[in-house]
Amino acid sequence: MSAVNKQKMPINYKGRYGMWRILNLLILGAIAAGIFFTFSYIYKNVFDTLYNANIVTNLRTNAAIYELDLNAYEKAQNAIEKKKNVVKIPSEPRNIFNFFGVNLTTSTNATSTKK
Repeated sequence: MSAVNKQKMPINYKGRYGMWRILNLLILGAIAAGIFFTFSYIYKNVFDTLYNANIVTNLRTNAAIYELDLNAYEKAQNAIEKKKNVVKIPSEPRNIFNFFGVNLTTSTNATSTKK
């Protein structure tokens, strides 16, 4: 018997266990997908953790003291000192309605004529 003489199984063949075969393929596919996503999740998180730990150790070993900008430091220190100085409020505050010393008041005297 040669391969040419063999009868091919028709595509619509279901047989007695056709539905179980399809269900089996779906379940195995879901299990394979779950295993794949589990391993990819673990792989990603393990290497991210190792990468972050490597960065932390590199930063600890390469810690350096940078030069300070003393002019900026002194300016900031002077600004802080200025903020700490309390401004005293005068006992008699100025009249905010008195513009340039000009009196702009109007007469409010009302006259009534009662007999």
